[in-house]
Parts: sequence; structure tokens; C-alpha cells
Amino acid sequence: MAVASLVFGILTFFCLGPIAGILAIVFGFVGLNRAKEIGVGKGMSIAGIVLGVIGSIGAVLIAVLFIFAADEAVDDLGGQADSDTYELTIDGSSCATDQFGFVTFEGTIANTSGSEKNFTIDVEFRDASDDVLIEDLADIVFDLAPGDTARWDVTTNIEEDVELVCDVTSVDNFFN
Repeated sequence: MAVASLVFGILTFFCLGPIAGILAIVFGFVGLNRAKEIGVGKGMSIAGIVLGVIGSIGAVLIAVLFIFAADEAVDDLGGQADSDTYELTIDGSSCATDQFGFVTFEGTIANTSGSEKNFTIDVEFRDASDDVLIEDLADIVFDLAPGDTARWDVTTNIEEDVELVCDVTSVDNFFN
């Protein structure tokens, strides 16, 4: 048990992380009890316990740091587009409900930057009378070359007869 504790304690640092750490701690305490009976293995059991605890704590800390770093990296991949990189227009006739209850909110987006961009146009459909959100949707414009303009549109179906307000809530870009 003492040898197993020491081996799992070492493996905690190399491949099995907290799983090996837990096994090192368990085998270490069992090894300590056996060492009292037979008089051998106390040092290896203590070393396995210590390595298991340190390795497990280290593995958890590394995992937390990795998750934090990955979250930061994902945040850097996208987010609010710089207003200097695009020009957004909204068609004057959009946001009207047709006879079937469909509403289309549309316009154009121009890439005013010096590089190809991807844009996400986030929109909201709200009830004009009480400002209640009915639906929020988005359209994505891919691979818009510098100086080019593309159409965007978002369509939804409104079952109630309400006066709508349509609004662009944000323009995001990603992988740019």
C-alpha cells in the first residue's frame, strides 16, 4: 500500500491528476495503518499522501487557470464591433407586420475597415405600447471584404396584433 501510495502520488503530477492524488491519499492512509502493524512503509506512505495532496491541489489550480485563460481567449474572439469598422443602415420600410404576421427588419452593413470582417447584427422586437420584449434574434454577415456592403435581415412571426418597435441592440464581430 505504501508503494502504491507513492506511485500514485508521483503520477498525480504527470498524467492522472486529482484521480491519482485521491488514490495516493487513500493508499497512503491504509499504508500508514499497515506500517504501524508491520513497522515498514511509513515514509513512503507519508510521501504518497503529501504528493497526492500537493498534486491534487496543483491540478485543480491548473484546471481553474486553464478555464479562466480559455474564457479570456473566447472573449477576445468576439464582442462589440468597433464602430469605426462598419456603417449600418436600416431600411425605412422595415419592421412592418404583413397579413400573415411576419415581420422583417432589414438593412445593410458596410465594412469600413481595411480587412475582411464577419459581423453579427443583434436585433430586438418589442411591443411599442409597454416595451415588452417579444423576441431577440440575429443575422450574421460572413466574410465582408473591405469597402463592400451586404444586406442583413431578421424575420419573425408575431401572433398577436401589436405595434412593434424594432431595434439593433448591438453589432458584434468575431474572429477578426
